[in-house]
Amino acid sequence: MANKPPQKKQLLKDSDIKQLRDLIAPIDPTAMPFNRIVLYIDDVDRCPPAKVVEVLQAVHMLLAFKLFVVFVAVDVEWVGSSLAHEYKGMLKELESEGPLTSAASYLEKIFQIPYWLPTVTIESGQRLIQHLNPLETSASKRADAMQARVSNRTATGDKFPEDPADPSLSPTPTMVALGTSEIEALKRYSEIIDSPRKMKRLINVARFAKARGYFGDTELDGDSESPIRARALIALLTLATASPEAFSQFRYVLQRMEKTTLIMYAYGLRSNEFLNANPPMARLAHIMNADQNLEVILEKMLDFYEIAARLSFVIADKQPVYIAHHAVDFASMPGGKVRKDLLWQTSERSQ
Repeated sequence: MANKPPQKKQLLKDSDIKQLRDLIAPIDPTAMPFNRIVLYIDDVDRCPPAKVVEVLQAVHMLLAFKLFVVFVAVDVEWVGSSLAHEYKGMLKELESEGPLTSAASYLEKIFQIPYWLPTVTIESGQRLIQHLNPLETSASKRADAMQARVSNRTATGDKFPEDPADPSLSPTPTMVALGTSEIEALKRYSEIIDSPRKMKRLINVARFAKARGYFGDTELDGDSESPIRARALIALLTLATASPEAFSQFRYVLQRMEKTTLIMYAYGLRSNEFLNANPPMARLAHIMNADQNLEVILEKMLDFYEIAARLSFVIADKQPVYIAHHAVDFASMPGGKVRKDLLWQTSERSQ
């Protein structure tokens, strides 16, 4: 009797083989519940260079399949610098010549349709401010609410009314709404903001300042200082949001000025004494120069700059080097008076 050949050991079960065959079988397009898988990838510019390159490689692999459509929101400069960092010696600058490829040509092989989002214009910025800050209260509504509270206190013998038994009668919490003065100040200075993200952050910071009472009672009738307070604090918050470095420089000068000096400093702004190295500050100064109350606003800024600094990403003790030279030039102006002792003491401490 002949021996049977040894039976080969089966590596896969029959069920596994059937599953693999089903996977590699042609798919009926009409049987698919969807035609495309759309991926949205954001915040790539917050990743380290190595991770940025990994994301680009993954996107390139996904786009090899018609099933995938990928949208990537990136900062082109950061992506380009990440590629240059990861492929040192392999990528050339755009203006140089040679056989090496550039970061732009690398990206062209991955992304088919580049689309640059427009920057915030004056009109679009003001529309965004109005959209995010509907005027939900007015002076008349505020007066009615005050009268209602007075009536309640009188009816209860100068005591606060008890909580209503029905929870539905309890007041509904509402979003902090900026007043007319704050919104007008935001619209006035917002043209130095260049991105929707910064604009939204500025509005949120202004709301926080409103909730903390930093603007005072801006809706009170007859409060002539309301627009001044709003413009002073909003101008500082706007500059801190648009350019923390510019705010740090402006803050450094304000810290070392006395109120009697501000009139001369206002003339310095009008003559562009301090603006050559600071485009955001220059744009803000251009807007402020059109205000007849410039000196009063600058004086009020002295009271608000610490508040604005706490609501910013500015390092408090950072001293810009060239501000000292500008301050000395300002001191040489007729009537100028800068406290040089504080200026140079701070310079020595920062070294």
